[in-house]
Amino acid sequence: MKTPSIANREQISSGCNEEAAEALVGIHSDYPRYMEERALTGGNTSRKPSTNSAKHKPNVGYRLGKRKALFEKRKRISDYALVMGMFGIIVMVIENELSSAGVYTKASFYSTALKTLISVSTVILLGLIVAYHALEVQVRLFMIDNCADDWRIAMTWQRISQIGLELFICAIHPIPGEYYFQWTTKLANKNKTIGTEMVPYDVALSLPMFLRLYLICRVMLLHSKLFTDASSRSIGALNRINFNTRFVLKTLMTICPGTVLLVFMVSLWIIASWTLRQCERFHDEEHANLLNSMWLTAITFLCVGYGDIVPNTYCGRGITLTCGMVGAGCTALLVAVVSRKLELTRAEKHVHNFMMDTQLTKRVLIVFPSLNSLKSLI
Repeated sequence: MKTPSIANREQISSGCNEEAAEALVGIHSDYPRYMEERALTGGNTSRKPSTNSAKHKPNVGYRLGKRKALFEKRKRISDYALVMGMFGIIVMVIENELSSAGVYTKASFYSTALKTLISVSTVILLGLIVAYHALEVQVRLFMIDNCADDWRIAMTWQRISQIGLELFICAIHPIPGEYYFQWTTKLANKNKTIGTEMVPYDVALSLPMFLRLYLICRVMLLHSKLFTDASSRSIGALNRINFNTRFVLKTLMTICPGTVLLVFMVSLWIIASWTLRQCERFHDEEHANLLNSMWLTAITFLCVGYGDIVPNTYCGRGITLTCGMVGAGCTALLVAVVSRKLELTRAEKHVHNFMMDTQLTKRVLIVFPSLNSLKSLI
């Protein structure tokens, strides 16, 4: 039996290396690169595709390029969804304020036009949400990360329930038309008398629209440098860190805790005051003034509660209860942030300890002057 010579071995090894490099890079192999259109069957090619290459087999470069393009498209769709959600909320606030101010009634053409605009923006928002999840699940974003062959593997009950919940939250909006219901409550400010008012359905359908603000967290995640930077994601994967919204919020609380708390508290104060006014203005004239509602929300948020203005409806009581619970948590966070700001840094601690040691040495030398002479002899 003949053993192959050294030259033959080198030739065989170089041939294997060339084939391996050819399969990895995909210049003349059956693994097409991203954005490269190549027919798997037919055509005048010098190399015929093998039987195993009849099915599309993307290599690593193709998957990375496709993943990057899908990330950018997903970010863009998320931005559009946030714009549509905020647009619907702004138009809803304008419509409610104009109708409550008596500029027009719910049956007027202007009210119907604004509500129709809200409905159109809601339909666009629902389509964008479906497109976002389609990019994440159906259009191979999940398969590229996990090399799965079937997109139905990604459709777990948790993901299906999440998609259904998002569609339900974003679908709630005031419908065009004039519809009323009878609202009976006990008026605490008027000797606990029973009051009944005809309230439009727009109140019940407008307040849940503020739940669309969860899209802000998604946009913050997709635009975060920690999420878009490849190096940070690689380091996070090595340390088993999941880059989600909670991680981004923790990072922001570490970098700029005061700014995050200030923006959150002011936003919650304004939204809670407006929603409380919408719930209470039909039964009590005091709550029809936005400043009174802001006063009640601020006092409840600070966990003080003077009792000069109290909510009458269960809707208003639920809002004030939520403000009180969130206010207690924000107060605790504020105390933690302020206490951390008042702590000395490492350099300041070293300087402080050195100064204290110097003062202690001087006191010892003053009390025991004999140590002065002993120190000079040494």
